[in-house]
Amino acid sequence: MITNAFLSSMFARNIAMISESTVHMSHAQSLLAPHPKANCAHWLVGHLCVYRNRLLRLLGQPQTIPDEAVKRYVRDSAPVHGDEPGLTPFDVLRSALLASQPLLVTGLSGLTTEQSSAPRTYPVATGELTLSVDEWFLFFMRHEAFHTGQIELCAELVK
Repeated sequence: MITNAFLSSMFARNIAMISESTVHMSHAQSLLAPHPKANCAHWLVGHLCVYRNRLLRLLGQPQTIPDEAVKRYVRDSAPVHGDEPGLTPFDVLRSALLASQPLLVTGLSGLTTEQSSAPRTYPVATGELTLSVDEWFLFFMRHEAFHTGQIELCAELVK
């Protein structure tokens, strides 16, 4: 059975891997992409902040970064290819992402069965999707794990 404690630990693994991969990464280094059509660590961390904000809202927890600061990193936005207007400094994005984990743990630990089974509808690539809060957490954990692997690849570029 998937429990809230299990979900917390899986999200914590992602955060630990991201933290380790980016701990010495400068803003300039975060802008290096493995391929011209691929995303750099900067965009990836900002993108994960967008989704951590959504998870925190689902749990009734405060966001660690304003939506305005991460609007450049929403789904289907263009990859970041160097410093440009509208980018949030990498250290701010990284700090916000790492700071989201304790709030996520607190929110999940207080989530009731009734709350976790409540349906929520969000836009996805194919339109809208309605899932329970629990199902959204699994959906976003898979999404975050995918991008965590991409961040690890980006970290190899700066070694």
